[in-house]
Amino acid sequence: MHLQFAWSAWWEVHTDRPMGMGVGPVPFTALDAYAARFGVTGTDDFEAFRFLIRSLDGVYLKWVAERSKTKPQSGR
Repeated sequence: MHLQFAWSAWWEVHTDRPMGMGVGPVPFTALDAYAARFGVTGTDDFEAFRFLIRSLDGVYLKWVAERSKTKPQSGR
């Protein structure tokens, strides 16, 4: 069940990532705010939460990078 919480949390916080010349990681402030809102308290619990979200986000960022290599660039 705790993995479902992390999965749902990632879907929420990943919309807070910076977008510009590329896709960046979810900001710490988004993780911190989500954890506070949903009662993830204590250093150990927060670090576990942060680890899970960063792990999910790492897979997403890798997918985006791979996808951008195979996707034709418009305007070139």
